[in-house]
Amino acid sequence: MRAVITATAAVLAGQLVLAATTAAAEMDEATLREAFAAADTNGDGVIDEAEFAADIVKAFVRLDKDGDGQLSPAELAAHEPGLFEAMDTDGSGTLSLAEVQAKRTADFEAMDTNGDGVLTFEEMRAFRPGM
Repeated sequence: MRAVITATAAVLAGQLVLAATTAAAEMDEATLREAFAAADTNGDGVIDEAEFAADIVKAFVRLDKDGDGQLSPAELAAHEPGLFEAMDTDGSGTLSLAEVQAKRTADFEAMDTNGDGVLTFEEMRAFRPGM
């Protein structure tokens, strides 16, 4: 398993991680492309693990409306219906950044179907959570 890369900067949207919560094929193509482009911070046409990790932090900060460093079920409900309990691995009733990173790192590995350590737009578009 690839190491989780912890990102410390949190700026802008974190849209790619949110896109990974829904079957990408069900999303509007323009929205998915916008999310992909926002996460591709170096503009090379792929999302590497560091870019994906940074996007996780951006999404977490954006969703943490009360700024307490944890995501409550209410803060995550619109984006993660049904997944909260599975992601709450410590049973605390909130999600820490580490819990979200663990789930999203597993998603990255599942999306990276050719195992080259980067995500193409096509890999992102084809992703089906839970498969």
